[in-house]
Amino acid sequence: MSPTPEHDEAFFRRLVDSASDLIVVLDGEGRVAFANPSVGRVLGYAPESVLGRSAFELVHPDDLATVEEAIATEFAGKTSVWYIEIRMRAADGEWVPLEVKGRRDRTSPTPRIVVHARDLRERRRVEHALRDQYAWTRALVDASPLAIVTLDEAQTVTFWNPVAERLFGWTAQEVLGRPLPIWEPDAAVEGERIHQVLTEGQSFSMYEGRRRRRDGRFVDVSISLAPLRDAEGAIRGVIKTLSDIGQQKQLEHRFRQAEQLDATGRLAGGIAHDFNNLLGTIVTSASLIREELPTGSPLLADADAILEAARRANVLTRQLRTVGRRHASRPRRLALDAAVAAIEVEGRAKLPVGVRSTFSAGAPEVHVVADPEQLREAVLQLVANAADAMPNGGQLALETRVLRLVGADAAASEVHPGTYALVAISDTGVGMPPDVLERCFEPFFTTKQRRDNPGLGLAAAYAIARQFGGGLVASSEPGIGTTMRLYVPVAADEAPRRTSQELPAYSGRATETVLLVEDDATFRAVVKRALTQHGYTVLDAAAGAEALLVHEQHPGTIDLLVTDLVMPDISGRELALRLRPLRPGLRVLYMSGYSADVLRGAGGLNAHEAFIQKPFAPADFVGAVRGLLDVLA
Repeated sequence: MSPTPEHDEAFFRRLVDSASDLIVVLDGEGRVAFANPSVGRVLGYAPESVLGRSAFELVHPDDLATVEEAIATEFAGKTSVWYIEIRMRAADGEWVPLEVKGRRDRTSPTPRIVVHARDLRERRRVEHALRDQYAWTRALVDASPLAIVTLDEAQTVTFWNPVAERLFGWTAQEVLGRPLPIWEPDAAVEGERIHQVLTEGQSFSMYEGRRRRRDGRFVDVSISLAPLRDAEGAIRGVIKTLSDIGQQKQLEHRFRQAEQLDATGRLAGGIAHDFNNLLGTIVTSASLIREELPTGSPLLADADAILEAARRANVLTRQLRTVGRRHASRPRRLALDAAVAAIEVEGRAKLPVGVRSTFSAGAPEVHVVADPEQLREAVLQLVANAADAMPNGGQLALETRVLRLVGADAAASEVHPGTYALVAISDTGVGMPPDVLERCFEPFFTTKQRRDNPGLGLAAAYAIARQFGGGLVASSEPGIGTTMRLYVPVAADEAPRRTSQELPAYSGRATETVLLVEDDATFRAVVKRALTQHGYTVLDAAAGAEALLVHEQHPGTIDLLVTDLVMPDISGRELALRLRPLRPGLRVLYMSGYSADVLRGAGGLNAHEAFIQKPFAPADFVGAVRGLLDVLA
């Protein structure tokens, strides 16, 4: 049996009543002729309460013109269906956003429009939440220190964040929708990994590589890859993160280089210490021989030649000790600009023709604590090195200024965070290629062909800077020039330290008794001879234990202990500590090829102690002995 018209009407009425959208029929005046139950669910009005009311009364004033225009256009026959978004007032006063579709009922003999309206509140809530989520995610990505790149299944770029722009030089507009431009030099390996991510869902974490920048240079990066999946879990692309590890690798390299320099320096310092004992014997013996030769003796020239050779050898051993940080340091408070200005004047006088020098003082009233002679040696070495780099002439510039170095700046300058005085020496010379620049502070490394250059100058300057508690950093470009930056910590007040060089010389006869302790028999013999020639009674021992035995067997006074700092059994410092309670008033003169910093680390020198650096001339040594006995009595 076919449905009756009454049955069809009831069926369609049920459809209209059960619809979630508002279904409203408006007459030609815009009055409501029909409203389904959703009017109550969405706007809170009972359907019968809106019948006969003008729909325009419920439309937001700002949207009224839009509604009137849509209806007028429909009745004019200019369109068959229209879509607009408006707001209508609910029974509780809320303005409810609606998506409205209207169509004229052309079957009706009188003008009327059938309107479908959908509540947009849930959609707007979801859209707003999605916008917030996108904004949050985008802010997170933009704030990330990592370069973030995404690729689709065709391996073209679909996302390129600001860090990627800065790291590689291409803007997002230049790479989006195109193949990734940074694969070189291992494009095949990278391509295979991305293929594995896309086909197998495999991830790769933090592998290192080099990637090409827009300017053609390469950057060291740490890379991670992971699949991008859609809501169903299907792989739709690859997300790639890259972090710049260039500075980290540079710091790692500098750390390894510093370890190598320290190891080489310790070796050089050890060699210098042993050689110092031999050199001390040569200097002292030659000096004693010369004193006994009659005026006009042809052997005087031979003795002078020995002493001159020893002097030159002493310069070499001093550099070796400096490299090994075993050179005696006598730091004091220095006005930096005044000190560097004096050094610049001295260095300028030694510059070859064609090399011009300027000095820019930028650290007024700034003081550092440094050994003035070591500062002079370091700066003059850097000036000489700069001059050698300009065989055809050029400009050499010295400047000083004060810097506060923290974080990455301190790490790049190879110093601890703090305030430093900078002495910069720049030249317009030939510059250094990267392989030479990398090794320029290595002991014995040199590109100069002169036979008198052992390759210790820059190594010594570097060691001096480290001994000051600062650093020395080089930057260079072939064909442009080189800048050496010497960092010295700005000084706090520090009491001056007394050294043997501040003691007066002495040439008279003595009556005191000296206990001499030195493990090198040859050197001990010549030192003993220098003391006895000036009237001292000398008790000698080869080691600390033997010295204690000599002390026990000697009933008389011992006025002075002269001891090597480093001995096979007990140190000179420990020997002095054991003897002083047994010999009240005992004075101590320490000898060593090592730096006096060894003593400072153990508490420094007290009022009855002094230190003399090996090798030394007999006159300096005897003067130090006399001064310690007289001045500090």
